Amino acid sequence: MTNYAKPNQIIIGEEVYGNLNIQTQKDFKKLNIKSIMWNYINNSTGNMAMFT
Repeated sequence: MTNYAKPNQIIIGEEVYGNLNIQTQKDFKKLNIKSIMWNYINNSTGNMAMFT
């Protein structure tokens, strides 16, 4: 995801966002990346998954 961040920008996933307190969540806005795909490790299963 860091490849998609602009200078001085932080991009976090939904899992991290969900763990932030409500006040901190207000500092972020949703970024819709529709045509980009990347792989990640699912924390629940430990398996590789693909986000599209």
